[in-house]
Amino acid sequence: MKLLSPSLVELHAFLAVCRLGSFRQAAEVLCVTQAAVSRAVQRLEQHLGDCRLFERTPHGVVLSEQGRQLRQLTERHVMALESARRKSPSTRAGILRNGLAARNSGAGAAMSMDFSSSCIPFSRATTARYHAGLGLGLWIAQQIVQASGGRISVESRLDEGSTFTVRLPRTLPGQTP
Repeated sequence: MKLLSPSLVELHAFLAVCRLGSFRQAAEVLCVTQAAVSRAVQRLEQHLGDCRLFERTPHGVVLSEQGRQLRQLTERHVMALESARRKSPSTRAGILRNGLAARNSGAGAAMSMDFSSSCIPFSRATTARYHAGLGLGLWIAQQIVQASGGRISVESRLDEGSTFTVRLPRTLPGQTP
């Protein structure tokens, strides 16, 4: 499948030059060379049909009419993508002596729980509008871990994230070590 949209690298370079009015300053902000910014903008201009996005002046660059239209169409969306990435929780996992732990930096909740003996029916903390999925993941994991003779616990703090710990026996129930 041939992609019809320009790359994010090209759009970021274009938008940085728009905001700063200078290829040199855009390069500094993006931590690349001025030539790299220039090439990215050239590729974008070629991709859009050999248009000119900037007019060069003795004091820097200004947007052409096509450049103003492209900025108006793309800036909000590219910034939304960047914002979404910064807001998405990160997850780290680690191996313990008798299990593993996974920590995320999501919203968290003010709670601590041991799921080893209780069968907690699944429920969603928020609506599907804010978080994808059915909310079955923890319940399914609980069923698998319990069938293996293990247990799941969670430590969570509001606005800090949650740590899920899975502890498993070295042998399955009914096996000899």
